[in-house]
Amino acid sequence: MLEDCGIHIGSIMTVFPHSQKLIIDDEIVNLTPTEFKLLLILVAEVNKPVAPEKFYDNLWDNKELNITSFTLKVHISNLRQKLRAASDDRINLVNIKNRGYCLTIPEF
Repeated sequence: MLEDCGIHIGSIMTVFPHSQKLIIDDEIVNLTPTEFKLLLILVAEVNKPVAPEKFYDNLWDNKELNITSFTLKVHISNLRQKLRAASDDRINLVNIKNRGYCLTIPEF
């Protein structure tokens, strides 16, 4: 059985990829499978912008699906709300015009 080692992001956030669990300030944050996949992509590039194409390629690899930018924006918005609420606004997910989305954690 694989051990689910957590990825510590700063001092307030731990991501457990195998069990798809997120803990912020010692509290479990419930995410949908899509939100968790988005988070894993963002965690790999903390405080750096991630282009929308990276999300499309990694989340929706069936090119026949008609995934629009609106679909991505909805998932990002939902994830943003959960991260901000769980961290008392210390963790944010911002849109950087013409570059993508950036997971910002000030202490990281």
